[in-house]
Amino acid sequence: MTDYRLTDKNFEDFYQAYLLSFKGEDTQERREYFKIRYQNVKPYGYYEDGKFLAGLLRLPFQVQLAGKQYSMDGIGEVMSLPENLSAVNATTILKQALKDMYAEGVTFSYLAPFSFSYYRQCGYEYVFDNYGYRISFDKFPKIPVASNGKLVKVNLSEVDTELKELYHNLTQHDEGGVIRPDWWWDFLAASPQDWQVVEYFNANKQLTGYLIYTLVGDVMTIKELIYQDVNAFKMLMKFIKRHANSYKTLQYDSPILVNNLDLFAEPGQVKLEIKPYMMARIVNVSELFKQYFASDENIIIKVTDNVLSENDGCWTLQGEKTDSSEYDIQIDIRELSQVIFGKKTLAELNFFDKVQGSPDKLHKLEKLLTVKKPALRDYF
Repeated sequence: MTDYRLTDKNFEDFYQAYLLSFKGEDTQERREYFKIRYQNVKPYGYYEDGKFLAGLLRLPFQVQLAGKQYSMDGIGEVMSLPENLSAVNATTILKQALKDMYAEGVTFSYLAPFSFSYYRQCGYEYVFDNYGYRISFDKFPKIPVASNGKLVKVNLSEVDTELKELYHNLTQHDEGGVIRPDWWWDFLAASPQDWQVVEYFNANKQLTGYLIYTLVGDVMTIKELIYQDVNAFKMLMKFIKRHANSYKTLQYDSPILVNNLDLFAEPGQVKLEIKPYMMARIVNVSELFKQYFASDENIIIKVTDNVLSENDGCWTLQGEKTDSSEYDIQIDIRELSQVIFGKKTLAELNFFDKVQGSPDKLHKLEKLLTVKKPALRDYF
């Protein structure tokens, strides 16, 4: 088995291939930004005759799902240079990375696809959406605000433990959401996108909300809106409204469907774009079932996985593989990933013949699955 894992010694080769593949400009700012990422991940690459030809990054995270935490490796910077004519390409390396993840006990993997169909061949499936709301600033509603508290602008590099804890406390129920480590906050702060931050402190000087946004051209884009109570919400809305004279359009990118469009006089003037966002796959069925299903229900699931043979076969909900040829439900690893994250129900998949099983067993399994829709605020 070929080992494609790299070390810090390979940084320059990987970085130059990254610039070429993603049309980046080699600036000191970009180099430092990328170095934060590279030094905190597991890089992979393929060389031939001393030349770097293909590679990717494994980004180690913890994610939350159905009230529990799981290991998840994100995949980023998947690339194969144009001159690579060998049989070893980015897909070869990704499949090996998945095998390494399995051996290390990683439960899930996420990635941002350039092509959904391409990554389906590696067992990934469409799980996360992003909701883009867009409206002219002159249609933005006037929201009465409390007079107490204050707004403070800070750099993203200056955010402290208080903001990080607020983020974690108010997003810990995001199904599939990333639990951000400190290095990821540092990476976000180094972004060349010039993200700006405003914090809201209440009358007791407690941080109860914040906003991350960009100002580009005539568009203000809200990247992250976090608030603990109604006063924080109203004051952050007031801050946004104060940009109406300088910017024409407000864009809000959200991982969840917003349910307060009734605040607008004409909700129909808000343009909503639902964008397929990221894919996910189960890496280790045994580890997942042992932790996810706190049930002694007797259901045998036959899983098909064409990449990780260790997952292929019949499983109990207790995470034990069985040699029995009899099973209650049959499903591919891709669709199983969708139902585990709440993207699809078993009933929906069964309607389109993407899962087979007895109605009774499907119903019993459905009751054990999360009913919340997945929400991912990060991108890699």
